[in-house]
Amino acid sequence: MEDNVAMLAQATLGKVDALLGEMAALNDAYQERRAAATRFERRDMPIDLPGLNDLIASSKGLRHPLEKIVRARSGGNVGASSVEDEQEERDRKDMIVLSSVANHPGAQRWDAIKRCHGLAALRRQFPLGDKRLSPAVDAVVENGGEWLKVSVITERKLIREMAEDGWHPDDSDDDSSDSEDDGEGTAVSIVRVAALLVKAARLNRCRSRPPRVHIYLPNISEGSVSAVDKLLSKVRRAGIPKGDERPVEVTISCANSAFAKSGVPPLEMAFTNLLRNTQLDCLTPTLNMELTLLISLVSDITHGDTEVKPWYGTQTVSHIKDEEQAPGVRLKGLYSVIRNKHLVCTSEVMEEFFNVTNDLGTSTTQARAAILFGRTQEGVIPSEDHHLKSRFQALSIYPVPEDLRLPIRAVSKDEFDDSRENVEALIEAGALPRVALDVFDKLDRQYHRACYLYGWAKNITTVSANSLTVQQVYAVVNKSPDLGPDMFCAPLVIGLNTVRPCPEDRWNGLKDAKHARRDAREKEAKAMKEAGAWGPALGVRSK
Repeated sequence: MEDNVAMLAQATLGKVDALLGEMAALNDAYQERRAAATRFERRDMPIDLPGLNDLIASSKGLRHPLEKIVRARSGGNVGASSVEDEQEERDRKDMIVLSSVANHPGAQRWDAIKRCHGLAALRRQFPLGDKRLSPAVDAVVENGGEWLKVSVITERKLIREMAEDGWHPDDSDDDSSDSEDDGEGTAVSIVRVAALLVKAARLNRCRSRPPRVHIYLPNISEGSVSAVDKLLSKVRRAGIPKGDERPVEVTISCANSAFAKSGVPPLEMAFTNLLRNTQLDCLTPTLNMELTLLISLVSDITHGDTEVKPWYGTQTVSHIKDEEQAPGVRLKGLYSVIRNKHLVCTSEVMEEFFNVTNDLGTSTTQARAAILFGRTQEGVIPSEDHHLKSRFQALSIYPVPEDLRLPIRAVSKDEFDDSRENVEALIEAGALPRVALDVFDKLDRQYHRACYLYGWAKNITTVSANSLTVQQVYAVVNKSPDLGPDMFCAPLVIGLNTVRPCPEDRWNGLKDAKHARRDAREKEAKAMKEAGAWGPALGVRSK
């Protein structure tokens, strides 16, 4: 006699195993990405994708009751029972288990995650500032800029919650109805969850901005019940600020939304999307180039094989080893950031750049530096950008993109004055927020101040390879209600292979200050990481 319950259990077990197989494949893809990264890049990459192992472990728990049913029904024992009532009771209990597993939200959540881009963490909770934690979000995506919460509540259950909370179909859906109620005490689960996640988003910023709260309701269709539509409108307004609060974008996606209709991409494409840097989508048409990035862009280490010299420091040797491990990979990554963009930098950055390259760089390094700014030793040349690219290509073993726009334009001091008086004037004019003065005081080099404040005032992306300075700026801004500058930390930081060792008398005068500054910066970076102030807020693992 055919055992339909056993067959259903086996089929459900197959679906659970397929789900676990996809999660394991994501872990493999992440580990491959991490193994291909350089030592420097791996410093900011967790050993495991945060929350993935917890998700796999909880999903494995679905297998145990199914395996128990399959084992108990194997061997043709189903028809052996002499009492028909016992068999029916056994079938009933097993079907309850199967229904529970089949209705588990894990598959719907996983399908929603596979539609996303820029996965940073899974199953996270965030501090609410009063020793409480927010409701768990299923994924932190968009490289920290969005929290995805999947709620599998049905329309019937939502309407019941609304009735229990005293919600009336004729209740207003305008802004005034939200003025007194913050939503935290309501019995309507999605209203309460949205209110708490908005509160958490204001306290746990990503790149100085509150993350977007995205609530996905795969079992509810918008437009079918008027009262539900009004409730969803109320939830979307949960992020509207009151007083000096920061606004938080709240997105609601239902079963008939564009997000749901986009479909789940094939697994390989889903992993590519999940593991890519979505900040690349937000870069401004003009990019403001920072000093460390420019130095990395002209170093011999970046553009070909470099022989280690006896006077090279450990960091320079490490950069050479990184390039041997993945030749040209980081340069290709940088080109993907700056290609087809107008490139600028402040005159202070350009002056310091040429001071460094002319003093320490090899002849080929100096040649690349001149080409970047359309120069020769005789001065500025009236060269078309394709001539500059061909000259730059001649000094590199890696291809230069056709759409790399050279030369880099240096912003004159008349165009932007980085003095404290001018920063104060820009604040009064509304071009900079008040926290910009705190950032001015934090940055200890003039070319740093000029670089980051210029990009901020002009509202263009500053591309930097100096991760500590970027995080320092965010840490200062996050103590205020203001929004910080638009910054992108590029995947290329390579020092110069100096043409000669620093003269001993000069080095003796520099080394104590240089080492003290390096040690202080390393100490600050370590403290920021331990305090969770480094990079986007990722909260804590969901319990």
